[in-house]
Amino acid sequence: MKKLFFLLCCSCSLMLAQAEAPATNSSDSICIANSGGDNITLINDTPNKLKIHTGTGEVTLNARGGRTSFSCSVGKTVKADGTVIFKVSEDMCGKTIKLSEYIKN
Repeated sequence: MKKLFFLLCCSCSLMLAQAEAPATNSSDSICIANSGGDNITLINDTPNKLKIHTGTGEVTLNARGGRTSFSCSVGKTVKADGTVIFKVSEDMCGKTIKLSEYIKN
């Protein structure tokens, strides 16, 4: 059984190695929405300590300067203390966002 599994893995690896990537011409490129890769940095510039949920985990940011980063996945919701404060849009990728722009104190 182990030999069969090993042979199957080897043959799959060989097939993937032989697959050719399609040639692309830079003038014919298509813009694809970012589904990850860039990070978004959040800075808590509010006077309150906040629990931030980024869709993959929860972190507590200290008041006036706490920060965190997470991968940019367009459409992901970001919550502060259980309330949705924004959905990630493509223009947010690679940027630093101040929470005071989304949370009114």
